[in-house]
Amino acid sequence: MAKSIRSKHRRQMRNIKRQKFAQKELVKLKATVMRDILNKDSENAMEEVCTMKSASEIKANAEEMKQDDINMEVTSGTSQTYNKKTKKDEHGQYPVWMNQRAIHKQRKKNINAKKGAKKGKKSQKW
Repeated sequence: MAKSIRSKHRRQMRNIKRQKFAQKELVKLKATVMRDILNKDSENAMEEVCTMKSASEIKANAEEMKQDDINMEVTSGTSQTYNKKTKKDEHGQYPVWMNQRAIHKQRKKNINAKKGAKKGKKSQKW
């Protein structure tokens, strides 16, 4: 397909805009670096911001989160348990707050997941 004058002009203008913003971005980055250099307690500040964990602690937390992800509980008067994957409760009902468009989208996703599980992954033949 031929390139129109309009698209060429837009590309040219975007390029000019990109160059202009690159200069401003460079000034911001330099200011940030200088601020960091001037701040002598940067290491102490970083320790206050984040806590370091070992890999074993992270893995243990990940396993706990996987177990919790299977069922989520919604506390609104009566306790209901929803399946995280299908978003249905034990009676097969969707949550009250879920609108019809989201329900139809979720149903399609569930059907496609079932089809994919039955077929398995097959390579395409050209």
